[in-house]
Amino acid sequence: MSSKRKKNENSDEESDRVKCLETDVQLKEVNEELVEIAAKNRRLEMQLKNVNDELLRSKSELSARGVIEWLERRHYREMPASVRRGPSITITSLTNFFAFLVGYFTPTPEIQLFCIGNAVAIILDYLYQISMYCCMISIGARMDEKNREPTKAPAKLATQKHPVVDELKDSHFIVAYSRWIASPFTTIFFLFGLVAYWYVTAKGALQMSVILSSKSLVIDGSELIAIENLREQWVLPNYTTVIVLVNRAGNLSSPDRLQMADNLISTFESFPEAIGPETTHYWMRDYRIFQESANEEFLGEEEFEGNLMVKDPFTREAMKGFLEWPEFRHWTGFIKFNDEDRLDRFMATVSFHGEKLGEFNVRKELLERWRKVVDSFPALNASIFDDFCAFVDQTDSMVPATLSSSLVTLITMLVICFLFMNSLFTIIIATLSIISICLGVFGFLALWNVNLDPISMSCLIMSIGFSVDFPAHIAFHFHREGLEHPDSKPAERIARSLLSIGFPLLQCGLSTVLFVLCLICIKTYMGEVFVKTVFLVVSLGLLHGLVIVPSFLCTLSNLHSLIWKKRKGNEIGKHSIMIRDMCDYNSTSTTPLIGSHLEKELADGDSTACITSTTNEPTLPTYLVELLDERLVSSNPRGQFRHTTRLINDEIARILRGGATCYFGRENHGARRQISKVQLRRSHPWTTWHDC
Repeated sequence: MSSKRKKNENSDEESDRVKCLETDVQLKEVNEELVEIAAKNRRLEMQLKNVNDELLRSKSELSARGVIEWLERRHYREMPASVRRGPSITITSLTNFFAFLVGYFTPTPEIQLFCIGNAVAIILDYLYQISMYCCMISIGARMDEKNREPTKAPAKLATQKHPVVDELKDSHFIVAYSRWIASPFTTIFFLFGLVAYWYVTAKGALQMSVILSSKSLVIDGSELIAIENLREQWVLPNYTTVIVLVNRAGNLSSPDRLQMADNLISTFESFPEAIGPETTHYWMRDYRIFQESANEEFLGEEEFEGNLMVKDPFTREAMKGFLEWPEFRHWTGFIKFNDEDRLDRFMATVSFHGEKLGEFNVRKELLERWRKVVDSFPALNASIFDDFCAFVDQTDSMVPATLSSSLVTLITMLVICFLFMNSLFTIIIATLSIISICLGVFGFLALWNVNLDPISMSCLIMSIGFSVDFPAHIAFHFHREGLEHPDSKPAERIARSLLSIGFPLLQCGLSTVLFVLCLICIKTYMGEVFVKTVFLVVSLGLLHGLVIVPSFLCTLSNLHSLIWKKRKGNEIGKHSIMIRDMCDYNSTSTTPLIGSHLEKELADGDSTACITSTTNEPTLPTYLVELLDERLVSSNPRGQFRHTTRLINDEIARILRGGATCYFGRENHGARRQISKVQLRRSHPWTTWHDC
């Protein structure tokens, strides 16, 4: 039994060992499968990572493309607006800012506050317009773009180099108006009108009188104005007083010195307007009466008699009795003693009357005569005082200050214009226009019963800054159009300029006038002068900016081109080659004939070459361009006259190594027949041409 039991136990152990081995094998297989699964997972993770990278890369590319498209849309949508309108906005802001800044240095506190407030407001408005306002416009444009179907792809926007050209085709009024403006007869008519305008305004400006009054600083209907009117009507014509101040009395014990002081007062009393000595307050006359009375009455008071017997009767101690006497006590305020108790300074008053003393100019003339009197007594160091002096002193410096401030403002405006327009011709036109506008403002204000005072002076100086906007904008756009379209005619440049800035100028001018009209509701002299000034500046500025300046720009541009062509034409020597062929540029059948004729004439060495066209747009024939340089044909086979001819000129000059000069021009024959010609000048025989 025991042996069987042992066998069974051994068999059980063997079976358990076998099962353990099988379990180990299965575990190894499971581990191997897990390792394979982990490897597959790692491979899947790598693949997923690659896929994610591809997705991220694709997403980044899509985002980048979107950003690029967005930037392209912004570049071809917002940027041209900023580039084309930015200089105009900057010119307006800077000129107005400096105009108000110059007005800040006027002596009137109210005008200073007004100018500095406007200057700060203009700068803040400019910063807001080039920053937040542009962002808001851009966001609004994108929102509007989402709400409508796009009519063109963004890529096509790049081909629209000048959107104004398309508008020009539809703007028949602008085209007709520009042609009328560019007409020489229109310019001649405007020239005669300008001469008459300058004569009237210059005459009015010379008649502008300098008048200052306290009534210009208060509201109409104020009691102060009523009081001032009564004073001018009744007080001043009947009793005008001047205070004579003697600042260096000296030794009045000397008879000569005392006589000099008496003569000073007597000279004032000798004026025709003087009332007489009875209204003059001169302490010396009462002091003499006091001394004579005291000596005659023999009052017997030792102290008083002692004071009269002193050697110098003009000391504090000697004059004590006189100044303490009840009848003469008021003279204490008329005399001053120095540290040594000697009489050092005194004053007197002289009264005048006259029917016209209430008028500004009459009182000013009288004040000047008073000052001449005190200047004739330099030993006394005398001066005068009158409440009217504060106004008259400003009138003497008003005209020089106005002229100097206007000149400084004008120079500042020119510097600003020069920063944006480097064309001397355009700057001269803009400068003359600004001077013409300012002359009109000065003259018409004088004819409009506006006098020269600190208020009108500030308005006149500010008007210089306002007047820059109108001619500078049109001149700047005309100059820029010439750079962007060098082949265009002056009338076309004016038309494009008016399309770009004409309506904004008109809108700006009308809105400015409507804005300042609210000041009429406040009945003040200051508001009235400001409204009149702005109205004149806007009216004359629009007239110059939209009519006169464009006309003269066109005419002077045409004259410049004509003079330049004549000067170049006179330089053509006798060694010239010209090939004649009467044919239409649009005709292709004569092109070989032109070419053979050209080659024949070059070989024979004839004198001239002229290619005639009956087309409206003067262009050079394609064959001539091919003959000179083939790459000109691919870039501009039938380009405009000036651009194509310039390329031909450069190519000929390169071929001939500087031995020839190419001239081109345009002449009118008959019914608008356009003739284009290329003329070559050689300083040596034409055999050199074949060598090249």
